[in-house]
Amino acid sequence: MALDKNTKVQKLFIDYPNIGEVLRPLSLEFVVNEDLTVEDIADEADLENDAFVNDLKSFIEDEAVTNYVNHTPQDLSKTVHDRYIEDFKDELPVLHEYIKKVSDKILKDENVHQAYDQLKEKVEEYVNLLEDTVHPLIEERKPSDVYDADLQKKEVEIIDDLYKVKRLTNDYNSDNTNSEVSFVYKRLERLEKQVTEMIALENLIRRQ
Repeated sequence: MALDKNTKVQKLFIDYPNIGEVLRPLSLEFVVNEDLTVEDIADEADLENDAFVNDLKSFIEDEAVTNYVNHTPQDLSKTVHDRYIEDFKDELPVLHEYIKKVSDKILKDENVHQAYDQLKEKVEEYVNLLEDTVHPLIEERKPSDVYDADLQKKEVEIIDDLYKVKRLTNDYNSDNTNSEVSFVYKRLERLEKQVTEMIALENLIRRQ
């Protein structure tokens, strides 16, 4: 694809999901704002536009195009269910226990635990709405746009909660050398990756 400073970041992310490794440390806003451009991200991060464009081009040179844009809404809803929702059912409760232990016994700080539980609740509400209501309508090829406003509101709340977790964990980096803390922070970072990919795909479904 042609990539320049005016490229929409959400579309870039849809075509090359692994580019999230570059984008997410700079901003999560692109997940809920389809108009955000490469230039917007560069300006927000105080990066030189041409250099940032070249970095992105270098990153995707060897990437296989995902071609989600060629999938039907039914294909995409199945992908979201199989790749993300099913994983969240296992991961969210387990991660809750890990974080509670680390927060209480090692960090002696409940802020991360409380922020995660707030995020967990929002993600669970979101995936329940998808699984119980929105995706069945999509599968049956019935209009689901009546739920768009609810989904968008929940997506913005989830991104806000992710920002809070990132801030409290210093972007998932800790001065504490305890291996359990590092393990939990890596799990949180992986959760961010999955959540942002899921929301981006849901945005694509709504545009089709």
